[in-house]
Amino acid sequence: MPVMRTRGGLLLAAAIGCGPSVSLDDPDPDPSPATTSVPGEASSTGAGSSSDDDAPGSDDGGERLDLGSAFDLPPQPLPPGLCPPDCQFELSRAWTYEGPAARPPDPLDPLDHVRVAAGPRDDVLVAEERQGALELTRLDDSGQELWTLPLALPCDPCHLAGLSAHGTDSALVSGYGTSGAGSPVAVIARVELADPTVAFVSTHPLDEGAGVVPRAGPLVDIGDGRLAQPAIEGSAVAGLERQLLLIYDGHDGALAYADELATGPSSGDGPLPLGTPYANDVLAVGLPTGPSPDDPGQLRWVHAVTNVTQASAALAVAPVALDTTHDGRALALGQVVEPGGVELLVHSGRPDVPAQWTAQLSLRSDSAPLPALAADRLGYAYVATRSAVGQPGRELDTSIEVVRLTGVGEAIWQITLPVRTDYVERPLSLAVRDEETLLVGSFVGGARHVEQRSPTCACD
Repeated sequence: MPVMRTRGGLLLAAAIGCGPSVSLDDPDPDPSPATTSVPGEASSTGAGSSSDDDAPGSDDGGERLDLGSAFDLPPQPLPPGLCPPDCQFELSRAWTYEGPAARPPDPLDPLDHVRVAAGPRDDVLVAEERQGALELTRLDDSGQELWTLPLALPCDPCHLAGLSAHGTDSALVSGYGTSGAGSPVAVIARVELADPTVAFVSTHPLDEGAGVVPRAGPLVDIGDGRLAQPAIEGSAVAGLERQLLLIYDGHDGALAYADELATGPSSGDGPLPLGTPYANDVLAVGLPTGPSPDDPGQLRWVHAVTNVTQASAALAVAPVALDTTHDGRALALGQVVEPGGVELLVHSGRPDVPAQWTAQLSLRSDSAPLPALAADRLGYAYVATRSAVGQPGRELDTSIEVVRLTGVGEAIWQITLPVRTDYVERPLSLAVRDEETLLVGSFVGGARHVEQRSPTCACD
């Protein structure tokens, strides 16, 4: 029998057959808050969820979850109605892009990684860090390479922290590294896409300090022609770090001012400080430490002009990815490594309810590189992580696990993609082109690798 690929209905009755009018999206996700624990399994396609009745927005920063309780649960079936009867849910691949592989004897460094972003004109942006050097590639809407531009930034090595479209004709690239004088710096650049040229490059020195690794995060457009970048630097006191917000002129990259958000316990070489837009002049910031050692992570909404924190939430773990939904919720993704498995925590909040809910995802894996997160226009979240059986260098089974969560933290589906991504500290990047089109960036066989996938139902 031929395979017919159509859109399956999330909330439609099971008796409905396959047809082009059936959609895999719930057009009206419930934005009401909830506290949700979502167990899953890495080797199966499925998802399960359960909800608590605790009131959202509690003073303790949200529900703290039992992180060791979900590993022995059986595989969960697909939710009823996701695909019609006799149809198999798939995350189908539309195209694949492969870049050049590493040249021997230059294997991938653990810090090397690939980032993807939806471009401003139905195109795709791909940034690669390899051995401390950065490149930017532009693909058309079918995954064909239009050009690749090496970025000669004033740092060696340069570490990639962020990539995003800017306006209708440029891209923003940000990171951190070591200057020619051997000092740590935050780095930003804007690249014109039509005739690929670097429009501006700007660096800002970061202070060193005992026990602190200076580093900077992604660049955020906060409106009115200004850009913001969170950063971490040392302080005059050993073991304490300064958390900064760097504000740049978006036209020429000049640093306008640098505000200190807080001084807190050193996070060493922990996760990057993160930022994502919330509203004009306001951004959500994810930090790897809180006001005290008892707070391993923090989410803040900061007014970039007044440097006033409008709201904050303590996180159970340091955030490693951050995004904002269409309805203004900030999603922070963290990770806890347990023997034989990994726990992923997705925290949702907004300034009026900083701790709406926290979803827990459990999977078995012998390695635990950093996971990836992206939000779509409907307020859903995609979470992806690299799963592997066996130790690095001797892995027997490698795959990508992808979970989609609703606006209240319930898993719609979880699926395994048999893609053998390379082992680096940040092996995956996610971006959403529209409500259903997912971009996945990684290294495969030493080459930068991008796939575009969409949810479908394969029907007999």
